[in-house]
Amino acid sequence: MVIEIYSYEDGMRYVDQKEYKDYSEWEKDWMIMKFRDVWTGHKIYDMSMKEFSKLSQTQRNNMNCKAVFDREAFIRKH
Repeated sequence: MVIEIYSYEDGMRYVDQKEYKDYSEWEKDWMIMKFRDVWTGHKIYDMSMKEFSKLSQTQRNNMNCKAVFDREAFIRKH
């Protein structure tokens, strides 16, 4: 699975993509980002990075994915 990670660190917003073998592997990284107070949200895509990389931004936006965002964290860092 591919996770698109939204974070805020040192006054900069970041969007990264990373491939995980399973959900528990992702949850470890997620908790670390939450403890560091840099995580603001993520989207989970049920596909490989190879498949994900072939998609345009529009196709990614139209994909069915699970999105989780912490509105308060986003606003707090704004």
